[in-house]
Amino acid sequence: MDVIDAAGGIERAHARFTEAMATAQATYEQWQQQHLANNSAYVPSTDTGMADESVEDAWYSLEEMLIWTRILEDRLKRNPPPRTRLPDQGLIPALSDGPRRNAVIAARDRLTAAAFDEARYFANLNLHAHPISLGTKNARVRNGRVGLDFPDAMTAPIHSGVELTYNGRRDGLAIATTIMATVGRFMDEMLTAFETNVPPRFRPQTPLQGCMPRLRSLRRHTS
Repeated sequence: MDVIDAAGGIERAHARFTEAMATAQATYEQWQQQHLANNSAYVPSTDTGMADESVEDAWYSLEEMLIWTRILEDRLKRNPPPRTRLPDQGLIPALSDGPRRNAVIAARDRLTAAAFDEARYFANLNLHAHPISLGTKNARVRNGRVGLDFPDAMTAPIHSGVELTYNGRRDGLAIATTIMATVGRFMDEMLTAFETNVPPRFRPQTPLQGCMPRLRSLRRHTS
């Protein structure tokens, strides 16, 4: 349930993010209509910034998605508290060896490559130093589409925003979409691993299996 709880946190944050981005887009378009109404010769910029409450909501929701993604990683497998003799914590260490555990590990590995490696360092920056978007939480509007300038991928812990680069012109919307899609796929794979690898003692009995104890009893009494 802890893993499902974390996935639910990602899902709820993604829903708020999607709503905030839609509101930001609608707000920008309304502004453009007002400019045109006031000046028929108005020509909108093809690349401009935007500050609005909806943009702030989008950034907060995206940062929350990243944090919940890191939480999901921890709930799957994490080191025990320091200076204890406890084993590794999380769902995977709690599973017994076998096909079910192997399937969950394989699904986790795919999720790590697609989402965890992307989210981990940005989530830690946000938790321990400062937000990904320093100062006013702005959006960037290019050719009429509202987006969030998201940093290039990082492969090591981030200690300060000065380490961030923006050469790839990545959009926070694409990051959020990828995380949500890969987490959804992982949850499907994890649930399938549990459904298809049920230990024999927990499997529902077939009608014949249910009759076997009675048949054995009858055989003893008639022999």
